[in-house]
Amino acid sequence: MNNPEKIGKRLSLYEEAVGQFFGYESEEEGLSLLIGRLKFYFDLDRSAARQVTAALEKIPSGSCIGILRVADPENPVRVRIVKDSGA
Repeated sequence: MNNPEKIGKRLSLYEEAVGQFFGYESEEEGLSLLIGRLKFYFDLDRSAARQVTAALEKIPSGSCIGILRVADPENPVRVRIVKDSGA
């Protein structure tokens, strides 16, 4: 994978991470995503983790994505593909 940093990061509420997506791993208490050189951790229940992994499975490795943590208990993590503006 892209030689990630040893430390992980947890996003604060309404904080977004944007970068190149290299994969994810299911954890006992949630999910970890490798974005750029950092690993981001999300404490999610099984239902929310399934929603996020379903979205991530459609995104090819190497794509630029944004991951946003929000205050929605049923869908606490939003995933988006960041399009190149061509500028």
